[in-house]
Amino acid sequence: MTSANFITASFLAMLWLCAFPITAVAAPAVCAATDFTAFLRAFSQTIDVQRQASAGRVFSTTLEVVGDSAQPSVRVLHGDQLALPLMSAITDTGMAGVEVQRIDARHVRVDDKRAGNEAIKAYLFEYAACWTLVAMEDWSVDESRLAVSGMPNMSRAEEICYLKSGIFQGLGGVERYPPTTEFFEAALQNKLCAAASGNPQASLEAVSLGFSGMAPALSAEVSEKLLSRAAETLPVAAALLAQFYCNGTDDTRDGPCLDPARAEAMLIKSVKMGGWETLPILANHYEQGDLQGRDLSRALACYRLAQEKGVESADASVQRLTDQGAVAGAACY
Repeated sequence: MTSANFITASFLAMLWLCAFPITAVAAPAVCAATDFTAFLRAFSQTIDVQRQASAGRVFSTTLEVVGDSAQPSVRVLHGDQLALPLMSAITDTGMAGVEVQRIDARHVRVDDKRAGNEAIKAYLFEYAACWTLVAMEDWSVDESRLAVSGMPNMSRAEEICYLKSGIFQGLGGVERYPPTTEFFEAALQNKLCAAASGNPQASLEAVSLGFSGMAPALSAEVSEKLLSRAAETLPVAAALLAQFYCNGTDDTRDGPCLDPARAEAMLIKSVKMGGWETLPILANHYEQGDLQGRDLSRALACYRLAQEKGVESADASVQRLTDQGAVAGAACY
């Protein structure tokens, strides 16, 4: 496998090689080790090994933070431009938090997660005469560059968490970079941090990300607590809480609502707060009869109210129930 083929294991590194072919580095007199595991331990523990392995050209990726967003930025550095140490020491007791991906006998990617999912560092090594470092990635966020503006109902620390959650969710969302799963997990943890004082938007986003399947699901207890906070002011949160009362944390569940009374109350609350998009959901429940029994008259009233409020999806439903002979004699709620 060529150097360029190896670097395709990292999207950014592939781009680097297309733009900047790697020039062979003269082999040092003595290699630290030919076995990669032994080399990696020596690399992490010894500055001289790091200096020797990075003497050539190294492609360095860092996150460039601008305001409340960040994008990967790639620079080509030479050994004397790198700040040592490049990696903290790996102890003799194990490799916990350090993941080694052997592409083939000559190419290895190392993901260092010992500082957590929001501070992952990756190293790409190639073996010629000795193991050499050809690329590095630092996926941590420089908090000092975040545009903290003083969001309501958040401390400064919580706002920093909220801004970081958006950055990591954005990085995960494009699904281009190797630590995609870890980015979503970091986003969720930062949203939970931002919601610590009860911020409704952060609370809603944390539960929504947990429900999405992209990050670990939150427990039913935590989900209900966060949604209850958010539902005090956000119509969409009240609607999501109604969904929770119907299905718990299992979106694939089929059948009547587990708690129809509370689900109906939350749907109505959502509508009363101006959540007109909730009206077809409420109407559908009345049409299907999975709240307090089937009520086509009330369902039609809800669909018509949604139509009046400009919810386009309600038009076909109004026509369907009218064709079935339903009469909107009751109020929607």
